[in-house]
Amino acid sequence: MSVGTQRLRDDADRLRAGAIAKREDPAVVDAALAADASRRELSVKVDALRAERKSISAEVG
Repeated sequence: MSVGTQRLRDDADRLRAGAIAKREDPAVVDAALAADASRRELSVKVDALRAERKSISAEVG
């Protein structure tokens, strides 16, 4: 089953409990949360670099 990132953030405890009930590894939820946090951090960095590039391009061109 596919779970959106918002639901993952909002219902992590519930998703862990569901995984345990299905005899699946609840660590998958933690791994997905870590991956989402990483993605969000990188997205902020990419946005900052794009803004910097735009600013430099305006100065040069």
